[in-house]
Amino acid sequence: MNFSGVYAAVPPGLGAPAEIIDFSDITGTNRYCDSEAQEEIRKRIAGFGAEGIHFLDSGNYHYASKFWTDKITEPFALFVFDHHTDMQPPRFPGVLSCGSWVKEVIDGNVRLRGTAIAGVSPLRIFEAGEEYKTKVHFFSDEEILSENSRRDCAQLFKGVPAYISIDKDALRKEDAATDWDQGPLSLAELEDALAKISAEHRIIGIDMCGETSYTDDAC
Repeated sequence: MNFSGVYAAVPPGLGAPAEIIDFSDITGTNRYCDSEAQEEIRKRIAGFGAEGIHFLDSGNYHYASKFWTDKITEPFALFVFDHHTDMQPPRFPGVLSCGSWVKEVIDGNVRLRGTAIAGVSPLRIFEAGEEYKTKVHFFSDEEILSENSRRDCAQLFKGVPAYISIDKDALRKEDAATDWDQGPLSLAELEDALAKISAEHRIIGIDMCGETSYTDDAC
């Protein structure tokens, strides 16, 4: 999903065949996605399912995960690796944002059976609304460094297929460069967490964001 042009410099497919869908001509998409942009994005991905691996550009476009989870037609669990909760209330009615998409999936997707967010800073977990602390299993950026915590995370929602969303800002700077503040998770620890989830769940699809946009200042 090419919003900023980043994939012209960084091919997403790691050598595997990949189809690039261009959204760079759509206005109203950077960090906040207005209703007109949402409609156009949905049109352009209409021929694709939630299955497979989706690359979403920089973290400013993490809201695109909602478009893919909306396509899931069976009960599913959502596993998110992110240094932020992405559960802020939307600033404007009808506007989807990179900071609100998880909340909107939880509030609106009737097929969702459970949510786990791993790699979040403790301060942001504290800021999550009280009603969501009973709906979401949080694993802080320090907790997820523990193999036991990664195993506990993977064993949630047994028997339910999983969709995984990854923001590379959960990773330490030695393993990823992003536009946002980052956590301490190593690439090896993330790989271990994914392997554990894959051992416990059928994976419907995966998406990843967090590319460096080269145009925005770091946040």
